[in-house]
Amino acid sequence: MAKDTAQWIELAEIIYQYIDQAKLTSAEYRRLWPIGVRGVEEVGYDVHMEPKTEKLIVNANKTVTLPTNYIGFSKVGVLNAKGEVATLRRNSNLTEYKIDQSDRLSNNTDNSVGNTYRLQDLAYVNYFDGARYANIFGAGAALNSQGQFDISETEGLIYLDNDFNYTYVILEYFSSPSDDVNFKIPIQVRDAVLSYIAWKDIEMLPAGRRSTMGDKQMRRKEYYNQKRLARMRVNPVTPWDANEQIRLSQKLVAKS
Repeated sequence: MAKDTAQWIELAEIIYQYIDQAKLTSAEYRRLWPIGVRGVEEVGYDVHMEPKTEKLIVNANKTVTLPTNYIGFSKVGVLNAKGEVATLRRNSNLTEYKIDQSDRLSNNTDNSVGNTYRLQDLAYVNYFDGARYANIFGAGAALNSQGQFDISETEGLIYLDNDFNYTYVILEYFSSPSDDVNFKIPIQVRDAVLSYIAWKDIEMLPAGRRSTMGDKQMRRKEYYNQKRLARMRVNPVTPWDANEQIRLSQKLVAKS
């Protein structure tokens, strides 16, 4: 959960701000909550969604159960000595056969077929000599990883290669706020979510005393305008970014 700083605001507070602004009663909160959840998800996909990080236990059949509030992932890996996430390589060739069964490992292999992936052991993997990385001039790079994975979102599982040697994985993922009453979002996207709630609040109502076609079109236009502004606010160029780029672009070269 995001900490209590001025950068974050609870979804519940945004809903109450709309209730006050629209001169509604608190009885409308239950109806507006799922609208707010949809707004957070849509703005998150298009503008900004803050990932969560969890350490998940690997099941006996080399699978990992996804969190119930999972929407999508940004990283799957293990920890290294520096406190970094050493990412796994996604391998779309891993089979989902018996992914939810305890005998998955004994049924997804056939020892009569050669393993072509091991052919890379006959060659030097650039930047990595088995213990450390080192640059070699003029040589191309190759991806080294701590294991392989793929995700079955229909089954709600991460499935790992049969040789995976760790008892856990670190998962960075995007979550849904549907069951989290304290869910918080960056203040920069608050108005976009609020505008979404205002638009969807009257979108399905028949034209009449509470809504007109003009009101619906105006609120829809305001939502897309606020979403455009949110994109600019979420990723501004700061003095730190500019100075860091200057430092990174400086090079030491031999002069004749």
